[in-house]
Amino acid sequence: MFFIFGLSLGFSQTINPFGSYSNYYGNVSVWIKDTCYFEIYKTANLNNEEEKEIIPYHSSPIGSYEILSTGIVKIDSPIIKLKDTLTNEEIILYYLSNEKLFVKNGNRILANKDTLFVTQKLSANSLNGKRNLKYIGHWKFGKKDGNWLFFFGSDSITYVLYKNGIIINTPRSRTNPFVRDAKNPKTQPTTR
Repeated sequence: MFFIFGLSLGFSQTINPFGSYSNYYGNVSVWIKDTCYFEIYKTANLNNEEEKEIIPYHSSPIGSYEILSTGIVKIDSPIIKLKDTLTNEEIILYYLSNEKLFVKNGNRILANKDTLFVTQKLSANSLNGKRNLKYIGHWKFGKKDGNWLFFFGSDSITYVLYKNGIIINTPRSRTNPFVRDAKNPKTQPTTR
């Protein structure tokens, strides 16, 4: 009988916490980008230029967001530790499933015993330093709600409409409009 003690790898292949998660009310999000970096953010309501100079924020296609915390991720299945690089505060998350994380030890931003629901899921394996998007969706009161998009490779998207956690339409697929034509890379993707 063999016993191995003290073996700790940088990332356990048994879980995939990579992606963006939102709390129950949808007002705070956690973005676990890779095994080295995370961001906790909320929608930024910046009223003037003074606030833009004081509050750290980013602009994105979906709007501006205020960064509340950034730092380093440590994954020791099923525990995920987020350590803020400025304050040294540590948040401990427990991996419940591909779609949910539990806040085991929170802080001023994330409350203890809060559940975080996935809104963007990334692939577990990083190819060329990038993770592929697997799916995107929204939650309402802890249940899937609205359109969810599932990405299969670079050429196919499946749309599923949820209401109160139940699929209310037949999933439909189409070619991914966000991928450029490989034969003509100057062609812009089309949307319908």
